[in-house]
Amino acid sequence: MIDNYGYMAAAVASGFIAYGTTAGLANSWNPVGWVILGVVGAVAAGVGIYYAVNAYQAKKADKPKKQSKKTGKEKASDAPSWAKNKKPKKGEKADDFAKRILNDKYGKGKWKNGPGSEFSQIKKWAQRSLGLK
Repeated sequence: MIDNYGYMAAAVASGFIAYGTTAGLANSWNPVGWVILGVVGAVAAGVGIYYAVNAYQAKKADKPKKQSKKTGKEKASDAPSWAKNKKPKKGEKADDFAKRILNDKYGKGKWKNGPGSEFSQIKKWAQRSLGLK
């Protein structure tokens, strides 16, 4: 039998603490009782610290890590304002999305593509802000 969660150890420690407290209090009139109470107190403190640390680490592990702020280049927020109102179709790629909304605005193929063009800005914005491929 494997005790992955420490329930058996907790039960044994609880039994030891209960028995030790009883024996220590029964002998509290002599030094042997004091030693028993001291040992029981130390074990109880150790068990309490152990479970407190485990609870803290379990709670800490469940918390998702905070994302750092993206730089201006990573955000790619320089797309034309009129394009930011448009939504991509389901399964649409960034390239196709940019072509579609430029064709809707200017007519099929009547727009420039290349560095710094509206096509490039919209495509980068769609990839980085909307998560399209």
